[in-house]
Amino acid sequence: MTSSETPNRTYIQHNYRIFDLHSHVNEGLMKRSLPDGGYDVADDVAYRLGIMRRANVRACGLMANHVYERPEGIVQTRQMNDFVAWYRDSHRDIFPVAIGGVEPIYGVRVAREEIRRMATELRLDGVVWHHHFHGTDIDEPRMYALIEELERHGLPAFLHFNGDSLHEQQPAELEPLARAFPGVTFVALCALHSGNSIYGIRRLAERCPNVMLDTSFVRPIGRQIEALAAALGADRLIFGTDMVPYASAIYRVQPGVLDIIESERLSEEDKRKLFWGNAERLFPALKAVPERATTRL
Repeated sequence: MTSSETPNRTYIQHNYRIFDLHSHVNEGLMKRSLPDGGYDVADDVAYRLGIMRRANVRACGLMANHVYERPEGIVQTRQMNDFVAWYRDSHRDIFPVAIGGVEPIYGVRVAREEIRRMATELRLDGVVWHHHFHGTDIDEPRMYALIEELERHGLPAFLHFNGDSLHEQQPAELEPLARAFPGVTFVALCALHSGNSIYGIRRLAERCPNVMLDTSFVRPIGRQIEALAAALGADRLIFGTDMVPYASAIYRVQPGVLDIIESERLSEEDKRKLFWGNAERLFPALKAVPERATTRL
């Protein structure tokens, strides 16, 4: 099945506005440039809209990919950030938020310059890291310099976690950085998939009020979203699915949607915060998103 053939079904009916924070772009689309300076993303848009329709997701954020080829290093990273910004600007009705990336191994000077360009020229909405793919640690000297640059521009930081893997970063690695920059919002991605990871990220978030958690791959046992909302407050959670162009059939119903909609413990206010309100605090651009999409869902 190609991306344009994704079933356009609605599986869940509800009255919530939903923003999906966590959605990576397909690196292959960068090679499909058009004469007008844009890119051929029609199939990708159709694929994403098909997934969004299944749970009536109103809008998504677009994040830089982490596995694209970089034979010239920063050159391809700039191209990736340019592409993410273009994709958002061309489809703001459904993708109003764009988050770029940059690698610590480029060195502090180059990486800070790119963050500055993302903030001032591309007007990106944050920076995302996946240190497993960078081959570096979260708590390393270069990251302090890069987070300092984010703070200067008022941008949030997004970091991937997998506390059960020897090849991924542990939640505890974020604590020194989060404590060093209490004015920066850190969003922990994919940290709720298992008991060990949830335990680690919850303890970290209890100690660091500037750390938020996304719901991507939330463990389907134990009502984790309810438990974390009770422990930390609903303001600390944000809905995300880690939508990727090679997603499996799990996206027939996005993980976490029913956990929130059908919860008897979350208040209506809490549910609306999780689905939209908390993201709007993080991304002021969401305030301009109309109630209904003009792009057909």
